[in-house]
Amino acid sequence: MRKILTSAVALVLTVATLFTFASCHKQNAVVATYKEDSVTSGLYLLFLVNADNNARALVDEQNAENADFDAQTANYYKMDVTIEAENEDEEDTKVNFKQYVKQKAEESLKQYFYVKQLADEKKITLTKEEEEEAKSLANYYWAYYGYAGIYEPNAISYESYETYIVRQQLNFKIFKELYKVGGEKGVTEKKLKTEFEKNYLIANTVTVGLTKTDDQG
Repeated sequence: MRKILTSAVALVLTVATLFTFASCHKQNAVVATYKEDSVTSGLYLLFLVNADNNARALVDEQNAENADFDAQTANYYKMDVTIEAENEDEEDTKVNFKQYVKQKAEESLKQYFYVKQLADEKKITLTKEEEEEAKSLANYYWAYYGYAGIYEPNAISYESYETYIVRQQLNFKIFKELYKVGGEKGVTEKKLKTEFEKNYLIANTVTVGLTKTDDQG
C-alpha cells in the first residue's frame, strides 16, 4: 500500500518554513493546497512532530550499542540519520536530522493529498458511521494514550489530530477496497493459499536449559 500512496504525483504545494513554524503560525492557517484539498498549519505541524519522533527513534536504534550515546542529553538536530539501502549492492546513506524530518514531513503531506485524490478517482468514501468511528478512535487516543501531551505542546489541536485520523481511516478503506477478493488489485484465496504453501517452512526447535555455572562448577 505504501507504494500506491507514495507514487509520483504532480502536486503544487506551498509549504511553511520548518522548525521556526511552531512559534509563529496562525491558528488553522492554510499552508498547502492541492485542487480543493488543503492542509492547515496545525496538521503540517503534526507531520513534523511525527517525522521528528520517527527520526529520534532511528537515531536511538542506530546508537543502541554506542556507550557514549545518551538519549537524554543527545542533540539530535546536529546528528545524522542512517537510511538503509533497499538493495544489497547499494550503500547506506546518511542524512542530516533536520533534512530527514523535512523530507518525511513532506512525504506525509503528499500522501495526505494523494489519499484523497485516489479515493476520488476510485469513488471510495467513508460512510457516516465509519467517519464517526474514526473520530471516536481519535478521541480515545488523544485522551487515553497520551497523544494530547505530545501534540498540544507543539501547537497541534485535537481538531488537527482528528482530521489526520479520519484521513488515515480513508487510507485504510482504500487498501481494503483495492485488495479485497474481486477488487482491482485483489488476490484470490487460491493464490494466497498457493503462496502460503510455497513459502511455508517447518522448523525444528531445540530447547536447552541455561545455568549460571559451567561443568566445572
